[in-house]
Amino acid sequence: MYSSLSLFHSLVLEAFASWLRLRHGISGSVLACHPLVYTALSSLSSETLSEAVVNVISELIYYSTAGNSGGIPVQMPLIQVIVLQVMSLKEQLRDSSKDEEDVKAIARLFADMGDLYVELIATGSDESIMIVNALLEVASHPEYDIASMTFNFWHSLQHILTKRDPYTSFGNEVSNEGERSRRLQVFRSVYEFLVSLVSFRVKYPQDYQTLSVEDLKEFKQTRYGYAVR
Repeated sequence: MYSSLSLFHSLVLEAFASWLRLRHGISGSVLACHPLVYTALSSLSSETLSEAVVNVISELIYYSTAGNSGGIPVQMPLIQVIVLQVMSLKEQLRDSSKDEEDVKAIARLFADMGDLYVELIATGSDESIMIVNALLEVASHPEYDIASMTFNFWHSLQHILTKRDPYTSFGNEVSNEGERSRRLQVFRSVYEFLVSLVSFRVKYPQDYQTLSVEDLKEFKQTRYGYAVR
């Protein structure tokens, strides 16, 4: 009976994820209170994350930033509940008892938030720094497949912070430059940490000469992966 209910639960959530891909124009305040959204978000606290749950949350993240769904201002109620629930998973990134696939699923959700909410994060608010710190946890993971999920976010954030277009709405040039300087200062320590992290990851280990052929091949592939990013 339990397995049947679990299968039904997954099928319903997968159908909901498919519906989200096709349906737009529903406000964030409506979706934030939707029973299936509540079911998916509450399922994040389950001992094992199902693929269906992760797919729904991922689709919700994409939906909340889609241009034809009203944009971020309209979807803010939904964004807030998504961020709150996904952030509750941060500690599990360091939990050695967690299944690796679950850790990958959690990392994927943080990476999706980073990629899709990058413009919000770039404001440098206290809330955005909480997300950035979680993404630093993902980037610090020893598994390259997990850490690399954040690479696109760091590149996009750097691009937004350094180009001048995002600051034109702050009025005159002095105000624009002041806001730009503030944001760069907020994220300075973050990128300093990233530089030190990457430097450590690409540094040849002391036991380099004793590595097996397979370990050496894996290290070189990882090193190349960090270098090209």
